[in-house]
Amino acid sequence: RHEHQHQHPCQQQQPAGDEHINLFDFDIHARHIHSNLQEQVKLRLPLERLRELLLLVRLNAHNVSRFDPHRAPLQQQLQPTAGLGLFYGLHLANHSCSPNAFFRARSDPLQSEVAVMSLYTLRQLSPGDEVCISYLDGRTLLSHESVRRKVLQQRFGFMCQCLRCCSERSANACTSDSNAAEGTSE
Repeated sequence: RHEHQHQHPCQQQQPAGDEHINLFDFDIHARHIHSNLQEQVKLRLPLERLRELLLLVRLNAHNVSRFDPHRAPLQQQLQPTAGLGLFYGLHLANHSCSPNAFFRARSDPLQSEVAVMSLYTLRQLSPGDEVCISYLDGRTLLSHESVRRKVLQQRFGFMCQCLRCCSERSANACTSDSNAAEGTSE
């Protein structure tokens, strides 16, 4: 799932325009892969289905890092990505720019090549609270609302409607309105 389920007070969705996921790239990639498949596989996996699968992976895969027990904890965070993982339980968490949880996906080649995903809460949650992670990297998460929304639109195909984005957009609108009013009163 890649869309936020809850509706928030801020409903001004900007048109996707050229800021949406480029489906043309998926078509090119799917055609390339499909052309290199064995004929019997091509019959079982039509080009359109392959394109859909590539899009699903793009929207739902998460980076997996390698675990090295000989590295200090801080260095563990700097580990390069070892691949991508699709974790069913993680996809029950929606996106928020003020997440209440985060995840770590990693594999330990000394124990197994299977990647393990762990989900951690950032604050106390009550039964029934929605678990939200950020789909953004740390630097982008600290950016202005317009930057975060643009990145989410480009990478995941949705306009963020989380409380933080809506609050910041409302505050910016109020600031712009008051600045405009001050400018016209001079």
